[in-house]
Amino acid sequence: MVIPSFYPIVGGAEKQLLGLSMKMIEIGQQLDILTRYQHRNPRHEVINGCNVHRIGSSSRTISFLISLILFILKNRKSYSIIHIHTLNSPAIILVTLGKILGIKTIVKVTRSGKKTQLSRYRDSALGKYLFILLRKYTSRFIAITKDVHTELSLMGVSSKKIAQIPNGVSLPVNSKKLYEVDQEINLVFIGRLIKRKRVDLLIEVFADIYLNKDINLFIAGTGPEEELLKDIAESAEIQNQATFMGEIKSQEVSKLLESTHIFILPSESEGMSNALLEAMSYSNVVIARNIEANQEIISDEMNGFLFENKDDLKDILLKLINSESLFNKVSVRGYQTIEESFSFEKVSKQYIDLYKEILN
Repeated sequence: MVIPSFYPIVGGAEKQLLGLSMKMIEIGQQLDILTRYQHRNPRHEVINGCNVHRIGSSSRTISFLISLILFILKNRKSYSIIHIHTLNSPAIILVTLGKILGIKTIVKVTRSGKKTQLSRYRDSALGKYLFILLRKYTSRFIAITKDVHTELSLMGVSSKKIAQIPNGVSLPVNSKKLYEVDQEINLVFIGRLIKRKRVDLLIEVFADIYLNKDINLFIAGTGPEEELLKDIAESAEIQNQATFMGEIKSQEVSKLLESTHIFILPSESEGMSNALLEAMSYSNVVIARNIEANQEIISDEMNGFLFENKDDLKDILLKLINSESLFNKVSVRGYQTIEESFSFEKVSKQYIDLYKEILN
């Protein structure tokens, strides 16, 4: 497994690989994780039974790339598959090296559309040339959503080379919760505070409805929009009901989701949201923007809700917090969706089947 950054850095991609590697080790697979050296972290350590090698320099990307080449050349007889969790420069180098050495390569693609890793290949002459190499030498591309699958196809990747495997999530031991209409209710957003996440819209809707109920909003994450969002909350006079928690650790995310009831994802663009999946695993009812990536997880009014605009979000929230039966029905079905299709146990089996397929 190759990823530019890894634990203790915990973003979406890092969290996915950590969860997947734990499940792989649990079911008897042998794997190593190659990642870039980060200052003060050990060069090598074992995390949950998995060997993690931090190579190269923390200050120079080229050092990581050279170290990757040397590491693979030195250990080429140890690996049958290189699973690459980025579309950036390590992918080009490793699929080419894999072709030369006869090692199968898998490249995971997490988002499509504008300002994504995939768009950098699509929108420049050099990128188009480099993608020809990727397209030719990669054994399989992993598309985590249908829209990624579609864009890969439009960029000339054969459907036989694309496997659609979603992100996964670990199932908590105790996650089921029931809601009573007269209890305090907590809303939550978890993610980067950037423009495309549209947390401003969430704050505006919350300001319109909070007086109707004993209701709180928790916003976990940091980013360039944080101070602006705090100003919006203060202008709406909801600073006592809207709590900005800053960046929180993985264990704190679990505790937060245990105490919340409704998770809201107003982003205008997403891959497959880890936070959304995790919220559903903790039986939070999820309300998300009606975009293609979310449509693959949520069946509207069945296991969650999809909204189009501010008024739509407001109507859904009011309907939900005023109906115990609706809340509890959707909450249970949301958890069942994760259990049946998005648990790491299910996802790891899909990867094992894929590994066997390409090795045969």
